[in-house]
Amino acid sequence: MWRAEAGTLKRLKSLQMRRDLGTLTAMTVLHHLTAVPPRLAGTDAVFQDVAALLQHFDGAIANRYPLRIPTRIWPKQFYGLHDLRHVRQMEAEATVNHIWFAMLYPFAFLRFLAKPVIYSVTAGLQNYPPPARFMHSLRMIIIDNERDRGQLDAWGLRNYRMIRPGIDLTRFAEAPVPTGREFVLLAASAPWTRGQIRSKGWRSLLDVASRMPDLRLVLLLRGWLGAEIKRMVSKQGLTARVEIIDGKVDVGRLMARTHAAVVLAENSKLVKAWPHSLLEAMAVGRPVVVSQAIPMSDYVAQSQCGVVAADCSADTVFGAIERLRNDYDCLQVNAATCARRDFDRAAWVQAWRDVYSCQRV
Repeated sequence: MWRAEAGTLKRLKSLQMRRDLGTLTAMTVLHHLTAVPPRLAGTDAVFQDVAALLQHFDGAIANRYPLRIPTRIWPKQFYGLHDLRHVRQMEAEATVNHIWFAMLYPFAFLRFLAKPVIYSVTAGLQNYPPPARFMHSLRMIIIDNERDRGQLDAWGLRNYRMIRPGIDLTRFAEAPVPTGREFVLLAASAPWTRGQIRSKGWRSLLDVASRMPDLRLVLLLRGWLGAEIKRMVSKQGLTARVEIIDGKVDVGRLMARTHAAVVLAENSKLVKAWPHSLLEAMAVGRPVVVSQAIPMSDYVAQSQCGVVAADCSADTVFGAIERLRNDYDCLQVNAATCARRDFDRAAWVQAWRDVYSCQRV
């Protein structure tokens, strides 16, 4: 039940042709993704990162998630066991394997890989160390934040590198702040399962909107749970002040008509350590609200480009949004400055070039 992103088979044929011609000298990376592909192409942050890398480095995608819908029921140790033979054939074309997962996890399918393994932690490290044998079997662990660096140091690991995220800033132009009575807040890290409506703070956001009459929410969905979210909005009488977008959208233009963006999570495994929606909001000159559980919150607190919510409760989120509004002018200026200074795509690509260049067998 192997599935690949659109264009992967064509890319593999191209790689095979160049090898047959004796000209295949570039690094080829087999990206192992561990989540259901997004219903709306281009809306998942990890898939976006991999697509960006494929623009610069030859490679292909193998999706090791075995189902067609997102669920927490399927055990992680069974990921990738359904397509071993096919992926082994794909690996023969590659120089290195690149695993993408929220945290460090010793997947069983890793034992069947022959080429070196790079492992990207996309969300945040767990509080307990995985088996030492697994961690030392990885050629390199990639993290993207200081919180995870401290954790790896505490575990005594040295086979890691930190690569801060980079976004294509040419897609985003700073925009004037909207005028008017309402304060518009964008939430773009949509839930995939019903349980995530609570754990990603969307239920709390609706409760806050009920208590804050001039707050307008823009909820950006990704093809999942649209009917459920609409029922919740209607039940709370918020239809006039909650805009639901369930489709592809120009994020830059959407951000331009908002005042800020928010991503909430009860724990670090639920979303990327650096949610793309928050980085894109900053690129347009918008401050952010982020949960303390998300590693990006350390940067937000230090750089004063937004507000950190200690948890996802409605009371805490209400207070965080109030602080954001009270200090808005300063936070807004800082957000634009930080995005341009710290998240350059060219630097991100160069960091990956350095990693891939030293992984040949």
